[in-house]
Amino acid sequence: MKSNQDNYIRELNKNHVMFFKEFVDDEKKEIIIIDATRSTGKVSVRKENVVELFCKGYKIYRKK
Repeated sequence: MKSNQDNYIRELNKNHVMFFKEFVDDEKKEIIIIDATRSTGKVSVRKENVVELFCKGYKIYRKK
């Protein structure tokens, strides 16, 4: 996965979308994501574990 605005991670069967910013480490186990709450529109930037996201049902999508 390259670091650009066309990559995003979406929770399967849900509407939650997180945009991929970059990998934290060379092993590509943690990423920096950007997302916003639907109710308030508050934007957050945080670190997430890739394996944990997949276990929660998130999938990688790329804009075509």
